[in-house]
Amino acid sequence: HGEIKSNISPEADRNQEMANLVQLIGFPAIAILGHDHSVAAINTAFEEKTNIHASDILYTPLDSLNDQSLKLSAADLIERVSNTPEQLATNELEFSGVKHELVAQAVMGYDKIAYILIVILPAEEEGQ
Repeated sequence: HGEIKSNISPEADRNQEMANLVQLIGFPAIAILGHDHSVAAINTAFEEKTNIHASDILYTPLDSLNDQSLKLSAADLIERVSNTPEQLATNELEFSGVKHELVAQAVMGYDKIAYILIVILPAEEEGQ
């Protein structure tokens, strides 16, 4: 059926999309590339919540995060959404002694995960 596959990756230019999405999300958010797990976009709420500056981690591997618990939690979420991209994955993590929920969503590209959004949400209060 004469289907022509182009050598140009459809994932080539989703940087603006990732940047826009993390800015639109009203919670701390970060976008991580699917193919190499490098940090592609980050919002100021994420910087404030984690005390990690975009200039320190943008375009670097997630492994370079110096917050060990955040790094391990994010790595776990990435692994889980890589196995089931259509489902959200969640972990609990404390920031400044306050429980939060890390939620990850894979965003599909042409034939694989283009990137993963991780959002930090306030954990549900007990008894509410």
